[in-house]
Amino acid sequence: MFEIGFWELVLVGIVALLAVGPERLPELAYNAGRSWRKLQRMISNVRFNIENELHEHELHQLLKSQEQEIEQLRSLMQDTASAVHQHMTSLPKTMEPDIAQLIAPIVPAAVVTVVTGSTSESTSAEKTHEPKS
Repeated sequence: MFEIGFWELVLVGIVALLAVGPERLPELAYNAGRSWRKLQRMISNVRFNIENELHEHELHQLLKSQEQEIEQLRSLMQDTASAVHQHMTSLPKTMEPDIAQLIAPIVPAAVVTVVTGSTSESTSAEKTHEPKS
């Protein structure tokens, strides 16, 4: 931090010895050392607090961007679900048995009932899980 060499420290020591005297010099050195440690501790605490605040700010920005992405995905899911629902409700009712026969080998009957809205009895293709030829 400071560019102080050995001879500069010797000169400061001699001036302090002459200015304060040999009786009070040890007490002055002790107080100076204690003050220097307090100053270093305060500086490291300030540095630590600043780094924590910067890290907290970065985390807050990351959280905000993640929340925006979640909202975009939620909106996309809602749009897709409404489009599928609209498409399914626009199908003619006469196609329901055909749809049920097509998806019966793949999807369980309970799901077919929910998707088509049909409560009719299962066809033989649904029971055997084989498509009709």
